[in-house]
Amino acid sequence: RDGAEIVLTGYRFGGGSVGNVGEQTLTVLRSTIPFVDRVSNLAPAGGGVDAESIADAKIRGPLTLRSGQRAVTPGDFVRLTREASTEVARARCLPPRQPGGPVRVLVVPHVRSTPDSHRLDDFALPEPLLATIRGHLDERRLVGTAIEVGTPYYQGLSVATLIRSLPGRPAALVRQRVLDALTRFVNPLTGGAEGEGWPFDADINAATIAQLIEAAEGVERVEEVLLFEYDLRTGRRLGSGRDVVRLDRDSLFLSAAHQVVVR
Repeated sequence: RDGAEIVLTGYRFGGGSVGNVGEQTLTVLRSTIPFVDRVSNLAPAGGGVDAESIADAKIRGPLTLRSGQRAVTPGDFVRLTREASTEVARARCLPPRQPGGPVRVLVVPHVRSTPDSHRLDDFALPEPLLATIRGHLDERRLVGTAIEVGTPYYQGLSVATLIRSLPGRPAALVRQRVLDALTRFVNPLTGGAEGEGWPFDADINAATIAQLIEAAEGVERVEEVLLFEYDLRTGRRLGSGRDVVRLDRDSLFLSAAHQVVVR
């Protein structure tokens, strides 16, 4: 009949992470279908991940051959956790806090949005994902090994910086470029020098941040940089500005309320 509608709910093959398109974005048919007036996807696509890189395959291969599908070493726990679900972006295994305690597995999930919109609650683990990971690891753990699956502690980090822009460059545009660079760099998924997520055990210092800012288009020089710890729950800076912020073993940095002043 005229006005008939087909609802598309997702895709099955290809595309990688960029194939996780938002709702109401699939609106064109590859070929016409009689009596179909229009198409659309009511829900966003999910589950798409990028292909494994050659470098990652070289690391994973020997680990798989060494211990197979058993969780023995910290590397085994990380590998098996990532294999448990495509929704796992990163994982870390920490030894028990005390003898006889559980092995701790920290999981960073994929967040299907841009770094500037990432918030603390986005990194919570949904119960279905937790159950999937626990079940996968439980089947492969050694007898007597207890496992605790959770998330890292996300340490908010706020950067305050005073910069001077090149002559003729709009201050608002330069400021936005610096904010974008900071937000992406100080992030569990896109941060760090490699752009693969801020590394575990890596502190952050003002010199590194200054180099990042100086590389932004339109920046002439950085006059001042201060780093603040930030409480992501209360939305407040903690203490005074400093040159270095330390990171605990079970923590990762997450950008929060950067302040950029352009002269």
